[in-house]
Amino acid sequence: MPETRRPSGGGRCARRPLADRVNDLLAGDRGAVPAQLEALAGVFTGAENPYPVLSWLHRSQAAHLLAHLAGHDSPISHELLDNLPQNAPTRHVRGLLITAGVLPRRHEHLAHLEHWITHTMPALLAPHHTPVIRPFAEWHAWRDARRRTARNRYSVSAAKADVTEIRTAIAFLTWLDSRQTSLADADRPLFERWMTEHRTAPASGN
Repeated sequence: MPETRRPSGGGRCARRPLADRVNDLLAGDRGAVPAQLEALAGVFTGAENPYPVLSWLHRSQAAHLLAHLAGHDSPISHELLDNLPQNAPTRHVRGLLITAGVLPRRHEHLAHLEHWITHTMPALLAPHHTPVIRPFAEWHAWRDARRRTARNRYSVSAAKADVTEIRTAIAFLTWLDSRQTSLADADRPLFERWMTEHRTAPASGN
């Protein structure tokens, strides 16, 4: 949330509007803030300087997303956020909920890889590629990522590299399809041709 110069008087005149805005945002038509979000409401209303918080609650896309989530009948969870567009407002809301203790901390780089394999990868796969790519993604990339996470050695660049590696494998199988060649029949000269043609066009890591 942005910093705003603190007016004289310590912001006492903004305390009531801030409390009202927090209640409107998180309670909605219920009339009361859900128990799950009481800690977050306390973070907002307990801010030392209420003015920037009040401005953020009125203007931020993340605040509007938070209001939308607060209106859900089901509890807010990492899984619920994972099903939203993974953009700046979603990341900001997730960070607020973790900071307030509403959601548990997790390793976001590993979660990004898991989300990509589960939700994005299937749309990239031809059905006959699934028996090859899914074990590669789940038993090689994902399992190795979990092992590295346990040693605190799995970074955002490592997650992007894993996604790129899976995308490259998919692209290679698609390229073989275009040449009416199966993976079993691909020989070294064909693989070297692929490497030559794709040396300057790496796959995206997103």
